[in-house]
Amino acid sequence: MGGSIADLKTTLDDTIKKFNAGDVAGVNVNLAPGVDVTSLRPRQTLIGAAGVALINKQQTAPDIANFSLNGTPTFAPGAGTADHAHISGTATWTDPNGKDLIHFDVDCVFDGTRWLFQKVTGFVIGPA
Repeated sequence: MGGSIADLKTTLDDTIKKFNAGDVAGVNVNLAPGVDVTSLRPRQTLIGAAGVALINKQQTAPDIANFSLNGTPTFAPGAGTADHAHISGTATWTDPNGKDLIHFDVDCVFDGTRWLFQKVTGFVIGPA
């Protein structure tokens, strides 16, 4: 039996809050062991421990970033339960390089007890 999409929405909201607060451990608990992360600048894909390290670097000085949703992201499926889900949307990304409007995609997997982020990608749409 899969996890509820309502719980996934809560996991996303909680993870964003923890990311913006610099709560490295709070974010890491929601990353799958082999998480696949594609960064904005420079554009690179890192997997597993290297992907986790990239996300952690963005939460700590001097690279502190802030992620703020623009509107409500799209969840697929939109409701019910699932073993796998996808989240996409736009957000404002602020870091020492400036402020950008980005598109993001997150592939999620339910591990039997909780939702984990398996693949995290984003790309810059333009200035915010």
